[in-house]
Amino acid sequence: MLCIAAGIGLALSFSSQNPAIIGLFAILFVAAYVIENKETSVSYALPKGIASNITPPTITIDGKNCYFFPDCILMEENKRFGAMRYETVRIAVRDQRMIMDTAPSDATIVGQTWNYVNKNGGPDRRFKDNRQLPICLFEEIGIVSEGGFKGLLQLSKHGIGGAFSSSVSELGKVTKELNDAEPLLINNKT
Repeated sequence: MLCIAAGIGLALSFSSQNPAIIGLFAILFVAAYVIENKETSVSYALPKGIASNITPPTITIDGKNCYFFPDCILMEENKRFGAMRYETVRIAVRDQRMIMDTAPSDATIVGQTWNYVNKNGGPDRRFKDNRQLPICLFEEIGIVSEGGFKGLLQLSKHGIGGAFSSSVSELGKVTKELNDAEPLLINNKT
């Protein structure tokens, strides 16, 4: 089971020194804790009222249903639609440690901490129900478009964010080439 959370938060440490990546996460992050963290999943669906010969993958990010069509990302929020061309989307991926009540089945556990922690890192003995919590290695995918969309996906399955980023980047290159191409004129002389 892949656990994906969509939300906005502040990066406490950056694994990359690339200014563009740091800038992207600085745009996305606005607080020292996760403001809103909702579980989401990948499914295949068409928006109501849309007919197509394909059923695109769909992810809900920050309350917006994002449909990944071959030529654009169609977004739906409150029965209103917008579209992002892939070439206008920037994506950054980084590792993030997350303290969880219960680790998702596909998460990599990288450590343990206590629910109530002393300054020295040990358990606070004042609490009899102080239990250990797993620290999981998640991947964060930051998404920003020129049109103003900002979103953050936190994935419990480590190692798939790079493939997602590469796929969106390649779709951007292909759709840009198709948009820039000269129209094909067909001569219908009979």
